[in-house]
This record gives sequence, C-alpha cells and structure tokens, in this order.
Amino acid sequence: MTSKALSRAMISKYTLRSVFVILLALLLWWYLQPRFAGDLTVDSVAFSFFGIGVYWYGLIIATAILIGYELIVRPELARRQINQDKFSTFVLILVLVALAGARLGFVAQNFGYYGKHPGEIVALWYGGLSIHGAIVFGVLWSWYYAKKIKLAPLEILDIVAPSVVFGLAMGRFGNFFNQELIGHPTSLPWKMYVAPDLRPTAIAASEFFHPVFLYESILDIIVLAALISIARRKPKSGFVFFAFLGLYSIARFIVEFYRYSDYFVIWRLTLAQVVSIVLLTASITAIARLRQQVPRRVKSVLAHKLS
Repeated sequence: MTSKALSRAMISKYTLRSVFVILLALLLWWYLQPRFAGDLTVDSVAFSFFGIGVYWYGLIIATAILIGYELIVRPELARRQINQDKFSTFVLILVLVALAGARLGFVAQNFGYYGKHPGEIVALWYGGLSIHGAIVFGVLWSWYYAKKIKLAPLEILDIVAPSVVFGLAMGRFGNFFNQELIGHPTSLPWKMYVAPDLRPTAIAASEFFHPVFLYESILDIIVLAALISIARRKPKSGFVFFAFLGLYSIARFIVEFYRYSDYFVIWRLTLAQVVSIVLLTASITAIARLRQQVPRRVKSVLAHKLS
C-alpha cells in the first residue's frame, strides 16, 4: 500500500470513529435530556424477572465487565501470549474481590448508617461502592495471583487497568439510575433534575443539580483513551497501571468539586480528594522510578563490557 493510500485509509478510519462518537453522544443526549429535565422519571429497576427486580446498577456493572474483558483484556492477552484460561479464573475472582472491597470501603465510610442497618450491608443493588476500596483489594489480589502463576504483578495490573477504567465510565450510569450522586445546585443548560425525596436536606429546596456522574464518565473515557495510547507504545511493566492511578486520581479530584458533600477532611477537601492526592503522588513517584530503570538487556550488555 502506498503512503498516499495509507494516509487515505487512516483518514477514513478516524472519520468513521468521529461519526460514531458524535452519533453516540447524540443518542445519549436524546435519552438523558427528558430525564435531566424531570419530564421522565428515572427508575432504578430495569425490568422484573419472575417478580424479581433486576436493577440497572447491577446490569450495567455486569455488562461493563463482559465488554471490558472481551474487547480490552482478551486481545491484550493474545498479544502477550498469556494463557487465557488461567487468566479468566483470575478475572472472575478479581471481580468478586474488587466488589467486596468496594462495598467494605463504602460501608466503612458510612458506618454510622450501616451500624444501625446491618441488613443493608450486602444490598449491592441499592448502590454504594467505593472505587478506592475496589482498587486496594484488586491490587492485593492481583499481586497474590501473579506470584501464584509466576507472572510479573505489574504486567497483570497493566493488562486489567484499561478495562477497569471502562467499567468505571459505564458504572457511573448505574449511579445515575440510582440517583445517588448528587451535585451542587446549578442552572446550567445540562442541569439534572433530582426527585425531592432523594435530595440532601441542606439543598432540598433546589430542583436541578450538576450531573456529576456524567462528568466523571466523560473524564474516565478520556483516561481510557490515554491508557490505550500508552499501552500501544509497549512501555515498561507498571507504566500503564501507574498512569491509570494518576490520571484517574486527577479526574476524581476535579469531579469532587462539583459533587455535594457536607463532610470534609481538611481544607474543604473530601476524603476521596485526599486519597486521590495520595494516589497521584504515588503514581508520579512510581513512574519516575520506572523511567530511571535501565532495561535488563542494557544492564547485561553493560555488565559484559565492564567484566
């Protein structure tokens, strides 16, 4: 293929992608606009099956896991020539461990409520997950399993990091259907209506709020695009994962300014922002150390020359 034909093919590919993104954005707005305006009620239940309600929250998370594995994780396993059967077992347990960590983290942050309502601790369908709790438990399990199957822990974390971001971007729509992420009151054109019984007491007089779920979802998609771009360059093991920690922390730190909260840890920063600062610092430090490391091949050549 000539350079001219290759250039035309690339332009065509990017044009198709751009059209797809525009159409998806229009479809999303068509669906959200009447619900943001309060013309249509947001229902947390997607459908009923034999009298049992299937919640959007769980449905979206399950779908995100399946899509993330098939479209992001599986191709990367094939590229790295890693046994997919072993890895699928790891991913299945990782999902369960991360969900447990996410729920425990949320319960710990809201122990005053769950201490009085212990029966709701396992009620995941009502929402309430801590992303940072999921990250901590997920990293611990990944580290343990990597040692067990004799893979580099950072390599495993690099493989799953982009799919995690994809899951976060989709999962925020589960928060939308549960109406559990309330932003500050606003009159902006994209303001979101929240039913009176779901508004925090201090701002109950307001009807419209920042759609913080959408803000974070958009930022997560940008982070995902950045991670995929980084991964294609085949960087050192750990680079993609630590880039994920840093970029997601920046996104979360920004979004928290628009999210309503009556609890601050220090300097009017929420707990999520403080944790984001810690993770961002750790990410920058780790990436700086990775950049300073000399590749093993270079080390062996240097050692041979010096011997």
